[in-house]
Amino acid sequence: MSIRVKVPMGRMGQIEKKISANIRPYIQKAMRVAARQSIPVLSARVMDAPPASDSPHSKKGAYAGGSYLGGWEVDHTMSPKIAVWVYNKTAYAGYVDKGVRARGKLMGIAASKNLAIWVKQRGIKFTDKTGRVLTEKQMAWAILIAMNKRKDWRLKPRKTGVRASPRIAEIFHKRIQEALDRCSRDGIQ
Repeated sequence: MSIRVKVPMGRMGQIEKKISANIRPYIQKAMRVAARQSIPVLSARVMDAPPASDSPHSKKGAYAGGSYLGGWEVDHTMSPKIAVWVYNKTAYAGYVDKGVRARGKLMGIAASKNLAIWVKQRGIKFTDKTGRVLTEKQMAWAILIAMNKRKDWRLKPRKTGVRASPRIAEIFHKRIQEALDRCSRDGIQ
């Protein structure tokens, strides 16, 4: 389940009126530059994402192996209107970004296997009451049981794309405005 978020571009209507056929290539180049500059913003929002639960043991950040962190892409278009989308095609991106409500079926064996992989990647170590270190499978089952007991959210939503949207819109506005200024300075209309 991938995630796709439309970035609200606000004042683009004013800029769209100024775009002529001669200026269009400059704007497209500026949008490509802005798209490249937006990826680190998304990565930063992944790294400082709120924890998936209210547990005092939860760490901030929505990363383990790096596929969600590196899976962000930015798409943009100029016709008929200027629009920008950020998306992540990682298989579990929708669950990380939108969260998982605590209703419906309880998580079982498949979720346990995925949690064991996550525990290993994240380097999480738990001990039982006797002080013995638990294996990845045992930790995964302990986490799974705790998640299945939660009332509202099994995994809280991280809203990475939504939290990055204002900064991404700011980058696009700035790059497009710079392109328009360059065109007016060079006498292109």
